[in-house]
Amino acid sequence: MVRYVYCLFLLLFVSTAAAAEMDERSLTALVADLGAKSFSQKAKAVEALAATGDHRALAVLEAMLERRLFTRKSDNRVVIAVKAGKKFEITAPLTQEKIATVTK
Repeated sequence: MVRYVYCLFLLLFVSTAAAAEMDERSLTALVADLGAKSFSQKAKAVEALAATGDHRALAVLEAMLERRLFTRKSDNRVVIAVKAGKKFEITAPLTQEKIATVTK
């Protein structure tokens, strides 16, 4: 019986971790869609991000409203940019991890 409960717990833990990872990939894909050239594709991404209710998605949408969300030309990656003197601090939208400091 103890083994059964342990296996059930382990299965639940693994499936929850997989769902969280899948969720992360989904959010990353939606953020990437914000860099699309098509306005309708961007609008769908905004609606989908808002529907997630995830706090990270909210931060991305706030950056977009504040005109701090950009697509980096070198790799078409969607980033948040904040002016720091004559340069810009570039961060990853979902993690807020600093990517680089660049000039315009």
